[in-house]
Amino acid sequence: MFAAADIVVQILCYGSNDITGKQDVPLYRRDQILIGFLRPFRRERRCAGSREQWRHRVCRGTDARTTRAQSMDALSSMGTACGYKAVLLAADTHPRIFPMLTTAAGTITPARVFVIGCGVAGLQAIATSRRLGA
Repeated sequence: MFAAADIVVQILCYGSNDITGKQDVPLYRRDQILIGFLRPFRRERRCAGSREQWRHRVCRGTDARTTRAQSMDALSSMGTACGYKAVLLAADTHPRIFPMLTTAAGTITPARVFVIGCGVAGLQAIATSRRLGA
């Protein structure tokens, strides 16, 4: 697939994937267009070795994070998904249920959630916790 494609779209490209990134480089051919998360500021040494191999490399992680570019902002959407999933995992492992529940035996108070950080993921975690009743 790598050899036949003119455009390669990967979520974690050769500069980002710490585990299998180096194994992908021999599969690419010259003059392909590569689109994905390259993390050029963190993995400059790994990116520099193959800089001449591609005609174009589009790094999705450096898109402007403005209102107008929101439809292309993959980092915010991934942060939103991460915040949501973090709360679901916490709710699954927490020994108490999240919402307040009144039973014949008494009232169970809602769980208390403490979210560290108020970035995209943190704000989604707060909203999800509230919707679950914490």
